[in-house]
Amino acid sequence: MDEDKKRRICLEVLKQGYRKIYFELRFLEQALFRLIPEEKEEIFFGSDGEKLYYGREYLLTRYLQSPEAVSCDYLHTVIHCLYQHPFQVCGWEGRYWNLAADIAVADVLSEIDVAWISLQIPRECLEIADRIRQEVPVMSAFYIAVFLRNDFSEMESLYGYSFGELEELFRRDSHACWKNRQEEEGKAEPEESMAGEKADEAEPEESMAGEKADEAEPEESVAGGEASETELGNTAGGNGGRADTGRRWQDLKKQSRLSEEWKEIGETVALNADSFSKGQGKVPGSMLLTIQRLTREQYDYAEFLRKFAVMNERMKVNMEEFDYTYYLYGLHLLGKIPLIEPLEYKEELQIREFVIVIDTSGSCSGDLVEKFLNKTYNILSQMKCFAQRIVLHIIQCDAAVQDDVRIECAEHMEEYIAGMELRGGGGTDFRPAFAYVEELRGSGEFKRLCGMLCFTDGYGTFPERPPDYKTAFVFVKREDAVWVPPWAMRIYLDTESPVEAL
Repeated sequence: MDEDKKRRICLEVLKQGYRKIYFELRFLEQALFRLIPEEKEEIFFGSDGEKLYYGREYLLTRYLQSPEAVSCDYLHTVIHCLYQHPFQVCGWEGRYWNLAADIAVADVLSEIDVAWISLQIPRECLEIADRIRQEVPVMSAFYIAVFLRNDFSEMESLYGYSFGELEELFRRDSHACWKNRQEEEGKAEPEESMAGEKADEAEPEESMAGEKADEAEPEESVAGGEASETELGNTAGGNGGRADTGRRWQDLKKQSRLSEEWKEIGETVALNADSFSKGQGKVPGSMLLTIQRLTREQYDYAEFLRKFAVMNERMKVNMEEFDYTYYLYGLHLLGKIPLIEPLEYKEELQIREFVIVIDTSGSCSGDLVEKFLNKTYNILSQMKCFAQRIVLHIIQCDAAVQDDVRIECAEHMEEYIAGMELRGGGGTDFRPAFAYVEELRGSGEFKRLCGMLCFTDGYGTFPERPPDYKTAFVFVKREDAVWVPPWAMRIYLDTESPVEAL
């Protein structure tokens, strides 16, 4: 058989593999058709997020043994990309991350309600995953890797298996395209110093991208690193290190781009899976929740509050700007002595009119409400977003408006928080609060309402029509089941790391 025919057969084998998956799990369409097949004998099967590398002999042999195994291997690799595993290799030894990622994916595959997929997971893998699930808070690569590192630092085996035996048991693809971030940053340091200050100034975006992404195609880097560096050094002298640094930053930038692309794919997959799961039970709940965590935008609450501020002139000496008319007039009148007259006002982002609605149903405790108000007040005070005179209404509401306090300055809010008493405790209905705010606007209380923050657990009745001002629902902890209307914003006060969801 000639080489070209073997290549065509390999491509057909891969097509059959992901078509078989698509027939059962249509919500994965965007992910399944994203990877570009490329033959690479050094990597028996694996992906860097852009290409699907395969060894010809391995793929054909694997297919002859079991066509379902090829499909399962392909699905395994795709889930790695969806879970951001190739782009978020953690700082500890890469072998822990590699094994943990494989265990996390095997756990997901075992939950998919498709017979031929379930049969591809060895019984030993299921037993080990079940036991690990009892030891970690979430079956994610992050927590599993921490557990493996701690356990193997004390013992030489886990559940009777050595580390190598576990790797062999869970391995379905190669992770040679992944890079350990800590190791790569260490390698990049001497090269960055060789590149000099000019290289740093010339490529700041690449430098920033490098902090968030991992390098691609490590085998080429390792195998050809010394040769390329020597060659560059012989031909271009000192420019060799700079050129190599530029190549590294380009690789890091590429990984950052791929990570963002897979997040977008994950958003589509999560949306499709949510609809797909309502009619069929083939979507693992853990898979859907993990993808939602990874694709959910990570907000900075302080930065988020700026969305509700408006530009306002404040009587304040502005030393950053001055009137050039006086400056030039002084040069003309007095020779070399300019007249510098600072402005007596300054434009700043401030909150002048605002509403905070507190859900006082039985599920929201006083401690959580106090935490929310304190955090909001402290951030607004530090950012100096409060205008000197404000119109802030703090409304307590369960199924009806229970209390309304008008705050006119920062000191009033301090007093309110110190002596706050929650009123209510019934069900949750947001419509009375929105209707009450409309009454205040109609009476002239608000002339330029900046927006509304609703602190709640999210389980309630929302207005059918969106208001004409910004509205956000604030939660203390991240709950995947919480739903808010499409016209409202959602923000969380906690600081969950996206890596922990991997």
